[in-house]
Amino acid sequence: VTTVGVSPVISGDSADRFFATVKPSAATFVTPVLAGDSPKPRFGYAVQAPGDTKGLVVYAERFLPPQRHIDLPPTSPFAGLLLAVYLGRGAHEPQLLEATAPTPIQGRTRTETVPFGNSALTVVGASPQQLAGQLSAALPWIVLFLGLALAVGGGATVEYVGRKRALAERLAGENERLFHEQRDIAATLQHALLPDLPVADGSGPDAPALEVAARYLPGVSGTEVGGDWYDVVLDEDDPARCVFVVGDVSGRGLVAATTMAGLRFAIRAYLAQGDDIATVLGKLDRLLPFEDKHQFATVLVGELDGRAGRLRLVSAGHFAPLLLTPEGARFVDCRVRPPVGVEHTPPPPVSIEVSGPATLVAFTDGLVERPGEVLDIGLERLRAAALAATDGPLDDLMQTLTRAMVPDGTEDDAVILGLRWDTTRRDEGVTTVSGTSGNRVEV
Repeated sequence: VTTVGVSPVISGDSADRFFATVKPSAATFVTPVLAGDSPKPRFGYAVQAPGDTKGLVVYAERFLPPQRHIDLPPTSPFAGLLLAVYLGRGAHEPQLLEATAPTPIQGRTRTETVPFGNSALTVVGASPQQLAGQLSAALPWIVLFLGLALAVGGGATVEYVGRKRALAERLAGENERLFHEQRDIAATLQHALLPDLPVADGSGPDAPALEVAARYLPGVSGTEVGGDWYDVVLDEDDPARCVFVVGDVSGRGLVAATTMAGLRFAIRAYLAQGDDIATVLGKLDRLLPFEDKHQFATVLVGELDGRAGRLRLVSAGHFAPLLLTPEGARFVDCRVRPPVGVEHTPPPPVSIEVSGPATLVAFTDGLVERPGEVLDIGLERLRAAALAATDGPLDDLMQTLTRAMVPDGTEDDAVILGLRWDTTRRDEGVTTVSGTSGNRVEV
């Protein structure tokens, strides 16, 4: 694909034969010694990442020393020894990599073979003189005194390390206590900024025309609050109609939480003065200019008429919601504009008609995104989990989805909001909403 530095020597049939042996593996694949037309012999090695399906290989070549000879410095532990290193299993002269003396090595030699990638290195060594001397005679005394010194030093070290370990355990316990305390404070602050939706069971013959249920899942990494939120604004004149919002402010910490609160209350204010949902998103841009605050937010705003089965959606960089009907589950085809704070022109809302019973699931990225995983996999996992748990109360569905999607918690904050309606119940005027508390309300 590309070459960096000196062009490699390997080519032609030898290259074809070698690369045919390279497979996706953690091992390194090594060529024999290459001469080619270059005056500098070398050998090559290649790596193909485990699990690679595209056939991409990284290949490099290493020059051998001139005349294959090296000189060891006097301070080297191998100084004075006669050594030769061959590529492969055997001392074959064409595969000599380097040597400290003319080859083949003469005298009483010792040969060892060690693994090297998919090949091996053969090391041949000899000594031109006796290795034992006065040091051998003094070696028992040296070992004795060294053992005594190590015993005394070891005892002192054990005592010192024991005291330090006890101190470290006390500090770790204190840090754990402070961590949980800070997380409790962060979670309390986050829940205080979210709407309090009492629990209501939407099953049975008196089931309401509109049900709402929500879950907020704080991230498990760190103690800072996030910027995920949801909100539901019921129509005072018709409890089967509402405007719902799901959003996510970039970043974490107090700045993200306060920005989230500001956007949530601004949306309520704009809706109270009669603004359309597309107009609301346009006005939010002026509250969060990216050039000044260096923040942005993804926001999904929807308007639902549970009696007529009419749904209008407008999205600023946010995921399209999941729609569950007796025919199956699909993500709503919703045109997405850039996030709030980036662009000031809202897209036109998308309108869909859903007759009969239906459930809408809106969520933030913490529910479906995982590091190193394609986003489509997380979205399909949510769709499959929702299809398998469509029966039963809406609040149970929210609980089932959170357990299926984040069984061990999520690194990022996550919000999931569900709305359920049935156009066949046109004469009923009860709306129930549910969240994480335990009270029932009927409007």
